[in-house]
Amino acid sequence: MPPHGRRRFPSLTILLSLFCFLASTASAVSAVLGIDLGTEYIKTALVKPGIPLEIVLTKDSKRKETAAVAFKPSKSSSAPNVYPERIYGGDALALSARFPRDVYPNLKPLLAQQYQNNDLVAAYHRRFPEIGIIESKPRGTVGFSSSSFPWMDDPYSVEELLAMEFKNIKANAISMAGKGSIIKDAVITIPPFYTAEEKRAVIMAADLAGLRVLSLISDGLAVGLNYATSRTFPTVNEGGRPETHLIYDMGAGCASATVLRFQGKTVKDIGKFNKTVQEVQILGSGWDKSFGGDALNQVIVDDMVAKFANTDQMKALGSEAMQFTQHGRTMAKLWKESERLRQVLSANTETQVSFEGLYVDDVNFKYKITRAQFEKLSLKYAAKVGSPITLALESAKVSLSDLESVILHGGAVRTPFVQKELEAIIGSAEKIRTNVNSDEAAVFGAAFKAATLNPSFRVKEIRTGDTPGYAAGATWTSDGKERQQKLFTPTSTIGAEKQVAFKTLQDFTFSLYQQVPNQAGELIDTPVAQIQTKNMSASVKHLEETFGCVAADMSTKFAIRLSPLDSLPEVVKGSVSCEATEKKGGVVDGMKDLFGFGSKKGDQEPLAENGEDTEAASLSSESETAATTSLPKESASPDPATSDKKVDDKVKEARKKTQAVYVDFSSEAAGLPQLSEETLGRVRERLDAFDASDRSRVRREETLNTLEGFTYKARDLLEDEGFIAASTESLRIEIEKKFRDASEWLYGDGADASRDALKERLDELRGLVDPVQKRKDEAVRRPNALKSLEEALGQMKVMVDVVKQQHEAQSIADEQASSASLAAESAPSAEKPSASSVDDFADLDDDTYTTSSASISAAPTPTAQLYSPADLTSLIATHDEVQSWLESKSAAQAKLSPFEDPVILVSELEAKSRELHQVVMDLLQKQMKKTPKTPPPPPKKDKGGKKMKGGAKGGKGKPPKSVDIEELFKDMPASEIEEIENAMKAKRQSLHLDLSNAHNEELPQIAALFLILFDVRAGYTVAWKRSIPGLDIADSVEYKSLPSGLHDVQEDIVYFVHHDEYAGISSFVKGEADEFERNARMLAVGVLIPLSFGRLGKSWKYADELKSLAKKLVNDPSDTELLDDAWQEHHLREGEQATRPTSVEGSPSALREERKRAKSSPDGQPRTRNRAVSTASALAPPGQTLSLRHPALSLSTYLDTFGPLVFPLYKAALLRKRVLLLGHAPVEVACHFVYHISILSTLPSSLHNLLPLSPLPTRLRPLFSVGVHDIPELNTGSRDSAPQEALASEGQAYGWVACTTDGILSTKNHIYDILVTLPSPSSIDPENQTNKTWPRIQGTTAVSMKATQRDSRRYRVLRQDLSHYRCSSSRPPSSSQQPTVERYTDSPSPDNEGAPLLQLPPLSRLPTDPDPPPPEPNQTDILESQSWSALAYSSFMWWASAGETRTDREEEAEYDSSLLANVESSNETPSPGMSRGTRGGGGGPEGDGRVGFEMAVIGYFHRLTVLVLRTLSDVVDAANDDDQSGSSGEGSDVAREEPDVVVEVDDMTRMGLDIWSESDRVFVEELVDFYWGRKAVVRGGRVDCCGVRVT
Repeated sequence: MPPHGRRRFPSLTILLSLFCFLASTASAVSAVLGIDLGTEYIKTALVKPGIPLEIVLTKDSKRKETAAVAFKPSKSSSAPNVYPERIYGGDALALSARFPRDVYPNLKPLLAQQYQNNDLVAAYHRRFPEIGIIESKPRGTVGFSSSSFPWMDDPYSVEELLAMEFKNIKANAISMAGKGSIIKDAVITIPPFYTAEEKRAVIMAADLAGLRVLSLISDGLAVGLNYATSRTFPTVNEGGRPETHLIYDMGAGCASATVLRFQGKTVKDIGKFNKTVQEVQILGSGWDKSFGGDALNQVIVDDMVAKFANTDQMKALGSEAMQFTQHGRTMAKLWKESERLRQVLSANTETQVSFEGLYVDDVNFKYKITRAQFEKLSLKYAAKVGSPITLALESAKVSLSDLESVILHGGAVRTPFVQKELEAIIGSAEKIRTNVNSDEAAVFGAAFKAATLNPSFRVKEIRTGDTPGYAAGATWTSDGKERQQKLFTPTSTIGAEKQVAFKTLQDFTFSLYQQVPNQAGELIDTPVAQIQTKNMSASVKHLEETFGCVAADMSTKFAIRLSPLDSLPEVVKGSVSCEATEKKGGVVDGMKDLFGFGSKKGDQEPLAENGEDTEAASLSSESETAATTSLPKESASPDPATSDKKVDDKVKEARKKTQAVYVDFSSEAAGLPQLSEETLGRVRERLDAFDASDRSRVRREETLNTLEGFTYKARDLLEDEGFIAASTESLRIEIEKKFRDASEWLYGDGADASRDALKERLDELRGLVDPVQKRKDEAVRRPNALKSLEEALGQMKVMVDVVKQQHEAQSIADEQASSASLAAESAPSAEKPSASSVDDFADLDDDTYTTSSASISAAPTPTAQLYSPADLTSLIATHDEVQSWLESKSAAQAKLSPFEDPVILVSELEAKSRELHQVVMDLLQKQMKKTPKTPPPPPKKDKGGKKMKGGAKGGKGKPPKSVDIEELFKDMPASEIEEIENAMKAKRQSLHLDLSNAHNEELPQIAALFLILFDVRAGYTVAWKRSIPGLDIADSVEYKSLPSGLHDVQEDIVYFVHHDEYAGISSFVKGEADEFERNARMLAVGVLIPLSFGRLGKSWKYADELKSLAKKLVNDPSDTELLDDAWQEHHLREGEQATRPTSVEGSPSALREERKRAKSSPDGQPRTRNRAVSTASALAPPGQTLSLRHPALSLSTYLDTFGPLVFPLYKAALLRKRVLLLGHAPVEVACHFVYHISILSTLPSSLHNLLPLSPLPTRLRPLFSVGVHDIPELNTGSRDSAPQEALASEGQAYGWVACTTDGILSTKNHIYDILVTLPSPSSIDPENQTNKTWPRIQGTTAVSMKATQRDSRRYRVLRQDLSHYRCSSSRPPSSSQQPTVERYTDSPSPDNEGAPLLQLPPLSRLPTDPDPPPPEPNQTDILESQSWSALAYSSFMWWASAGETRTDREEEAEYDSSLLANVESSNETPSPGMSRGTRGGGGGPEGDGRVGFEMAVIGYFHRLTVLVLRTLSDVVDAANDDDQSGSSGEGSDVAREEPDVVVEVDDMTRMGLDIWSESDRVFVEELVDFYWGRKAVVRGGRVDCCGVRVT
């Protein structure tokens, strides 16, 4: 066997191993965990691509899991091999009063503890008296047994129970990371005093749970690492002074202090570069294992026990205190309340608790304690607060004055007397800092460490230096004496190696130990590892025989280090070595000689300039490097002819080299006996059995729920018309009977039935229902599938005709070419033109001709065929085959009854349609690849020599007449004008804006103010409210203010509408609370504002104030004086109306008022207006800014989120559909999306006279956040519901747009027309925008709605053009400057110099971000596939135009750009032919006519609305004219076959719609029907080729 460290592996094995490793890592998603293992709680953080440092939530959505596991007994628990149900966390602790012997909390202190004579075991037994603690053989550690499961012989070890808890948090992490994620690696925090046995126990528990521990990290270092992640420290190489901080950590089990040194350091990087890294090094640690939160809880428990024992009731029973302290249920109640009392006393001066039926059913006990009493009881612990700090400073050899700060961490550190003692010890309260998350800093630090150790992540380089906590050394026996050498101190850095020499050449044994204090505080040498050498004798013999070494010159050395995994001493390598004379050149020298790089001798030596050999010169230099041993005397005067060669040989022989042979050794853990492989195997089998039992139980419950839900579903099915038509009467009777029997069985014997029995019942019911349901679904979907297949057959038939026509035309061309070729051969040869004649015409655009004696032209070259005969045969065969199949199947289907199984399935029809489509697409794409490319002709020039612009000929693609931008907005409704005018207030302001009045604008008056609390027993409650007379807010605002799912976030802003009269806004905040409130307090503070104008009544202006109130009230909801003050200041007084802001001169509201005055003035002219002001300019009046909370600020996010899907949503909103957005918390962004959809689809007032619909739906009604309680109101938005006059006062009839987090609303497809499912936050990966997760838009049929190809191109142009604008929120606000609304210009300015253009996506990047914009996301999933007709048209046009440089796409892009051109100009209207470069700062004389990004987007969509509806209005008017002319002629009383309105291709192109898209065709038909009540026929895209029309 090769020696240790020198084992060689075949190269093939290495390559295969490397390949397997790379393959496995590539297929799995990298994810690592950081675990903060506490006594009372376990916290976990996940690091995964797309999820950076995120807390893993429990199943109850809590950020920390109670460190407890419970076995819930059942009726069959005592039966052999029936494993109990496992409960974790707070749910497990809640069972302690019912099953005290089967709940195992706070296991951490018992890790690796001996059962006998152990104070920790005794204390645990006193706290949990009914838990069966026994000795686990043969290790003598703590074990647990339960009388509830007597058939389990082997006791549970602490490591096994902890492994169950690790498995639970691992399952939660996998659930959060998503499917396909594999989590195996973790970094776990441990206290600084953990010994080797305790560290190994943690690693063993993690291994049993399937976790590989990358490293154990001490609590203090984890907190310090988290502190360093967001900071940069002085660089010591550049003269900087390191920072020294102390981490004081006090949790439930202990208190510890860690002194850390933080510094920056410049180190060598790749190549010639240097880099600066941050370093965090532990200088010293101190701890007190007897002082923590549990010790303070024990003080309260002891006081409650003493007072309870002295009550009259207990004395009457004759029970002593020690008797009921052995009662598990009683002690569980006391311990639970003791922790709650201690936490309450941290914020209050006194508290109390009442117990009913304590120990005895009719015994009640009331306990009251004050903070002063508690501090008096805890005096002995107050003296212990400073002991960890003193020990840490002594260990680090620093003083208090050297500390920069003391950073607090841990829950118990919030205790008031602890903080007082710390202030007294430190001497200054300013040094005590709370600048880290006292609950989660350690787990975040552990997760960052895990990411650092995993090569899949690139993180900030922070080098850490942990310490072992205890001194370590080695002991061995030499010459009959015990030898000992101390190797490491308690503050030695982990990872450093030390060389230890041993004076022995025989196999021997030595031990590594740690100096650990016992319970008396004495340092004891505790063995850690036993090392045994294996090949010492063989290694010594090898040195003697091979190198001639003697025993006296040999030495034995071992390299020992502190392991980076667990900081325990370990042996890295060992060797036996000696210094020997090397007789021959080594392997390297041999290789040099082989390749000609060795010693230069003979004819290999180079010659000097005079032709002499240079060997003498090389000898002198080489002899200088020879060994220092003298040569023999006989070589001192050699023969001159051979002296050089002999000296060279002697030099090689005299060279000295250290020869070493690696020693093979084995290492075994010493100290506490390790579990054998057999025992570990049994433990793993039992854990697997528990997991299998849990999975089986979950599957049974799922089957039970499915069966129960299926029985309820039967009632609806038996009343469904489609189901009735697809089934017989007898079958429905049988189904009803079976479902009734199943329902009765479920509530009887089936309650405890096995999963197989439940599944058998379910399969029986499904066997009856599924065939009928399938027939029903087939009957519903078959007509559309048949229609699609027939259309595909028709299109293929057209394609066959086209190919036939092409073949006929090709045959004629070939005949003409053949005749011309014969004529050319019989003609005399032409003269070759002279060079001069050719050069004379070289610069002409026309074709060049040659002169000849004959006038016969050259024979034409035959063109290549587009399609071969085989292509035509394939098309015809496929068409005929599918046509025949369809006819036979349709005939057979027509003979069947609706309740018989169909012979033609929808899936078959769809497959046939795909087959036809694929055949045509393959043919077109193959031909496009074969078609030779023709170089484009040079551009033509006009008479002046300038290049002429190409353009579309005729009407197709011609842009419409210019749209007057003022016409779009001049008659905008007052509600629209007044809302937008206060959002855009930067008219004629450059980058130097006067922002003095940005925050002084008067807030709107409120009609109600309320406080909503979530009560664990009563649910949502109105805890405080004030409202104006007549306004009832009960049973409404409490549900609207707290949508479902808010428990997942810390804070949120919610918008809603109350009774269609008031705009509501509430600020939600979640804070910490005791377990009585499930550890979280959730509340919301909100207001109602009259909807006197706009969609939200300026309610967003209250967002910050409400948020501030909510954050104050979450700590003390009873402090309602703040609410009283706010109500008195802002409420709407009786008899008053909501105050409207004064219109700014030149604003839209002012324009509207001027027009009103003009109508009433004698001359019909406005009295004050003396200049033309465009609507877009007026929308941004001078001296004002966009409010920080205005919903329009997130328009960029809206475009980024939906991409091209903004256009299908816009079309649905224009049709006034009912649009429901389904998302997740936080809901503020979704509420903003509701606002955007509504405002972008508003009808400008210039269209009001064109549209005959009454009442005219000027805007889509925004409802903002809705829930289950709003279902009745949502039904009123249906077009089939009650009359809309009640909603028509503001033009809000028909549809609505709203958002929700209640998933149940998505199942009520009768309440909405369009459902938009927003992507969850966890599915959004900011680093991977290429594979972006898009929202899903679907109708009531659950079919996804997609953007057209035209929408995609339009969005691309819009996104490019918007890059010239800067968002209002692109500049972060400061105390003196608020974000401005401005247009980015290229002119140099101190304020905008270097500011980047807006990039989409992502829009959240800062203006100073130097990174390039990310690539465009993949849009395949959200775009309609290009039809083969469109592709055929493109290919034909490309072929026919021979590569014309001017394309329809370019014209289309310019056309789209015209909608955004000069949106800020007051003197120009957009021209469709205008170049994109003209969108400069046009405005007034000072160039101040700039508008912001948000106004540009709104103006763009409003222009688009005018464009679409004006075009259709012209079409309808033309149809009306035709009707009138037709009615005046003869035969007017005869019904005409032509439809009322015909929309041609040119009209579709003019509106910017996709002429090839079926969805755009349906959109136009619905639009004409909705606004004009007329039937429309839309002519789709087509091309005429060879007399055949392709559509």
